[in-house]
Amino acid sequence: MAQGSRVLMRHMWEAVVVGGMVALWFHRNKVHFEDESNNFTFCTKYLKQQVNYVIHTSKGTMYGTAHDHFVRLAWGAELKLRKAPQIKECKWLLPEIDQVKVNVDGSSMGNPRPARWGATYRDHNGEFLLVSCKGLGVEMNYVAECYVIMENAEVAIEKGWLNLWLESD
Repeated sequence: MAQGSRVLMRHMWEAVVVGGMVALWFHRNKVHFEDESNNFTFCTKYLKQQVNYVIHTSKGTMYGTAHDHFVRLAWGAELKLRKAPQIKECKWLLPEIDQVKVNVDGSSMGNPRPARWGATYRDHNGEFLLVSCKGLGVEMNYVAECYVIMENAEVAIEKGWLNLWLESD
């Protein structure tokens, strides 16, 4: 389940638990003090109102998955989609003649969590010379970034690619 969807689901469950207690308390008071008969449609209506209120105020979103669709139908809730991603233009520049460009990136799935890095080597025509990747075990993101720069600089030296343009984020 996507992160934004988990946030929204958590907020919805919190609304159901707290709203359920409040609805039952209101209903109990109506039955006990105002001599009304049991009417649980009041409770379900109140809960659906609380869930819809949370959907409108939460920063979480739904991603249109089958699970999100099922939950939405079960609660009679509106679909709250995430904002569409923005497409940003960027350019990749070719290296000069007799120069090798290395694009590297290291990442971890948290800090510290399983980490890995990847690198691509290209010549002045944009042709791939080498592509490499490696798992690092449990490391921090910063360490993965440092490893990828150091290890790929060493690989370039071993291959004799001394005119090197190393690019990282």
